[in-house]
Amino acid sequence: MYFLSVMRLTVREREVIEAFATIGKEDINGKQIACRLGICYRVLLRHKHNAMIKNGYYSWEGFISDFARDEM
Repeated sequence: MYFLSVMRLTVREREVIEAFATIGKEDINGKQIACRLGICYRVLLRHKHNAMIKNGYYSWEGFISDFARDEM
């Protein structure tokens, strides 16, 4: 049985996670993402962490793969 859940994310958390999902396509790093979003690197990591914990994930790989699958 396949269970599809909707991720609960604030607008800013969604922007951060979408930006992290483009790292491979655009060949950029986290500090460049933070600069692009106009926040410091530590705030970027805090948004990432809060989004993961809020949705019940403890590994980044599982979270980003489920996020990418849900967005498709």
